Amino acid sequence: LMQRLCRPIGRLRPCLARSYYENVDGIARDKRALAVARAAVSGQGDGRISKADADEILTTLADGQGVTATEFSTAFVILRDFKFTPGAADHFIGRLAVMTPVK
Repeated sequence: LMQRLCRPIGRLRPCLARSYYENVDGIARDKRALAVARAAVSGQGDGRISKADADEILTTLADGQGVTATEFSTAFVILRDFKFTPGAADHFIGRLAVMTPVK
C-alpha cells in the first residue's frame, strides 16, 4: 500500500496518508499537491519553490480531466503559504490560468 501512496513526481517523492484531502483553514485541499510543495521547500535549496517545482505541483493538480475547485483552491493556498523564486510565482499563476476547470 505504501508503494502506491509514495509514487514519485519528478524528482520528488511525497508520501500520502489514506485520505486524498488535507484540511487547511477548515476546507478540504489536495493533499498530494501540498505534500509536493512542502517537499520542494524542505531539504537542500533556499526554501523557495522554483519554476521546476511549480511545474511538479501543477502536474499533481491537473491529474485528471481538468482542475477541480478543490485543486484550484489548493493552488491559491500554496501561493499564499509558500515562498516562490522571482519568476516562479508568475509562472505558476500563468499556467494555472490556462488550465481547464472541471464543471
